[in-house]
Amino acid sequence: MGFHAYSSPYDWSRIAPYKTKAAQVPSGIVDLSVGSPVDPVPQSVREALAAASDAKNARGYPVTAGSGDLRDAIFEWFRAVRGVDLQSINADVVPTVGSKEAVALMASLLHLGEGDVVVQPKVSY
Repeated sequence: MGFHAYSSPYDWSRIAPYKTKAAQVPSGIVDLSVGSPVDPVPQSVREALAAASDAKNARGYPVTAGSGDLRDAIFEWFRAVRGVDLQSINADVVPTVGSKEAVALMASLLHLGEGDVVVQPKVSY
């Protein structure tokens, strides 16, 4: 498969000068571009993480397509919340850590080029 050259609209270097300027304002900058959490982790979350640390899937790399439980939960969410049975239309899901990266990489991995059209549902981003 491999990567195919393309131009991505998510060029973080384009906003770097604006972030620098905003950081100079007395109130500072609220940077929501990356999504890195800055708040302390709640105790309930710490306890849940500790309790789950011995689970059978707690170590190693996750399956790229997601675990069966995760995939079932995503399919069920689409049925319950969106009223769409993805499996009945032979659609699939790809869980990712970073949606911008996944969306940007998809065009490259599919070897799309000028003139190709991609339909992206609002829920995917």
